[in-house]
Amino acid sequence: MYGPCKNPKLTLAGLWEVQLSLEIRSSSDYVQIDPRPFARSVMFYKGGSSSSVADKLTRSSPRLAEMFIPPGQWTAKLSYANASVPTTTGPRMEIYWRDVYAWW
Repeated sequence: MYGPCKNPKLTLAGLWEVQLSLEIRSSSDYVQIDPRPFARSVMFYKGGSSSSVADKLTRSSPRLAEMFIPPGQWTAKLSYANASVPTTTGPRMEIYWRDVYAWW
């Protein structure tokens, strides 16, 4: 999720929704949620540095292990509050998907 925005929430209709309690102040700053089993993390990238913001996930958000997207077509929605900075661009999100093979 790229800024600027405050308290961004990503909803995959019929699957899950994840919300962060933080503000992304610039369009070049972003949060990356990586639910892959070998890389589970929630990272905030700002000005060339990164930090974990896993503690900013709201309690209603699913666990990273539960954030999978089954094959098919899904509707994604990004909702947010306006950031407290003047801007001419709005926030955006990118979703990357790859095949996952479960072995449980």
